[in-house]
Amino acid sequence: MNGVETLAGAVFVAPLAVTLLAPFLPSRWAQRLAAAVSALLMLLLAYAAYATLGSGPVYVFSNTLVIDPYGALLALAVTFASLLAVVAAGPVVNSWITGPAFYSLAMLMLFGVYALVFTADLLVVMTAWILVSVASYAASALARDPYSVEGAVKYALMGSASSTLLMIGIIFYFALARGTHVAPGLAPPTGFTWIAALATMVFIVAAVGFKMGVFPFQTWLPDAYGGVHPALVAFIIGVSKVMGVAALYRLTLPLAEAYPHYWFTVIAAFSILTMTYGNLGALVQNDVQRMIAYSSIANAGYFLVGFAALAPLPGMRRDWALMGIAIHIVAYVLSKVGSFTLLSMVRESLGTTVMKVFRGLSLTAPASSASFVILLLSLMGMPPLLGFWSKVYLFASVVYYAPWLALIALINTVVSIAYYARIIRAVYFDKPEDGPSEVVQHREQVAVLLVTAVLSVLLAFGILQVVVEKLLPL
Repeated sequence: MNGVETLAGAVFVAPLAVTLLAPFLPSRWAQRLAAAVSALLMLLLAYAAYATLGSGPVYVFSNTLVIDPYGALLALAVTFASLLAVVAAGPVVNSWITGPAFYSLAMLMLFGVYALVFTADLLVVMTAWILVSVASYAASALARDPYSVEGAVKYALMGSASSTLLMIGIIFYFALARGTHVAPGLAPPTGFTWIAALATMVFIVAAVGFKMGVFPFQTWLPDAYGGVHPALVAFIIGVSKVMGVAALYRLTLPLAEAYPHYWFTVIAAFSILTMTYGNLGALVQNDVQRMIAYSSIANAGYFLVGFAALAPLPGMRRDWALMGIAIHIVAYVLSKVGSFTLLSMVRESLGTTVMKVFRGLSLTAPASSASFVILLLSLMGMPPLLGFWSKVYLFASVVYYAPWLALIALINTVVSIAYYARIIRAVYFDKPEDGPSEVVQHREQVAVLLVTAVLSVLLAFGILQVVVEKLLPL
């Protein structure tokens, strides 16, 4: 067993150990500490694995996993976001009877996402997908309030359809690749028609689209992310998005290279429909949690702009696309973890997240409100924050081949300003009817908000771009 394989084994053992042991630890504080230490250990080991790679990928465990720089970046992003979400959720979930299950399920989901991030085998894809899906359905219902249960049921029902579509897509992929190994350079077998290739793309994108919130597979998302307790969503939303991005990255690079024109057409269509639906849906919401849930749909469309640019067509900038996807996943998980942490504080204190309770929030929670607004501005794509640079790379990656797609994405970004501005106006400029709302703020939650906001600013000043350039498989 080589050094990278040893590190990979350690990375996978850490969350499984916490999954099994957390419910038996003597206190909720010990359970939360074990989960946080496990996530921190995974963060360090993922970086150590990258540091030992040099410039090329390393296959481990009989070629079922591939440890490469780009996968390491996705792993670092999801692990750091999970660590923050676990810390922020502690003050809330520790009061629930289901609290111990949260820490076990969180680490189980992180284990499955790591398998997807580094997968090189179709069987690993399917197994990890089911593992993360079932764990996330259970985690969604842990609050046991009517809204969380309703959201969890809808999530589970739609997720089962997602797994079925993925299984069909993998069957087509197996025929296309003539095996279970996932690698670039597909050579379609004789008799494999363009219709079969198109079906492979559609089934895989549809399956991943359920997890990412791609139109028309997004119907569960507003009720799940908009109704499930925000403390749980803060964890699930990052894991689900990285899960979808990782699956698309691993499975679609070969498809994009083998069928570039079909790939671009399919992904561009999904992208336009998704970002437009998400932004228009957010415009008509009066509940901030549902509004930010709809923005997650719009962001799935932005991700797809970058995936469309992976097709090797004249004028496409694949390097910019990979850069944009990587930066956007970091900007996205930071903004969503921080935003749903604040929503958790508001919901726990006031029982609702409708727009009117945010009026004058800056008067009673100045630091948390300022951090929340910075995260919203990053999601909006306001320069010079991290979300601005990710959109620049994503939109620029297609502008030379399909300027119309870049223009539609830019128009959608402008539309999103309207609903983000409504929240910012309520927090800072609207006067509350009955005086400013008092929100209970736990130290851990405020700390997570500050960390996510500060990183959204600092990483925008060239730090992340330099890191990603070194990681890109160019």
